[in-house]
Amino acid sequence: MGTQTTQELQAIIKHLCNRVGLSQKSLARAIYIASQEYDDEDEIEIKRFEEKFKKALNRPTTAPQQLQGYLDVMRDITAIKKADMIVPQYHSTNVLDPELEKAMLEISKEITKKLID
Repeated sequence: MGTQTTQELQAIIKHLCNRVGLSQKSLARAIYIASQEYDDEDEIEIKRFEEKFKKALNRPTTAPQQLQGYLDVMRDITAIKKADMIVPQYHSTNVLDPELEKAMLEISKEITKKLID
């Protein structure tokens, strides 16, 4: 079923970053730390991830799945929870007719767009 585009996901992430008051670098660090299963915070790896994250938010060729993965991790970041920010998330139910499912996705996109503007 339909998914959000790279540009839409990049805009959502940038918007959330701005609303919470984090730089992209700070958000990248928080995502890296939140996504690690161990507490070994390797500064070199964190710096690499910060650069990778910043590039992912600007490249039109970034895979939407990668950006969606970042959004999934962002839901658990304390700064976003404290700011009472809602991270948009669309899940296909595979219960509705495909045309209705597509319409629901478009409604979701419009709501997100209005919240960002």
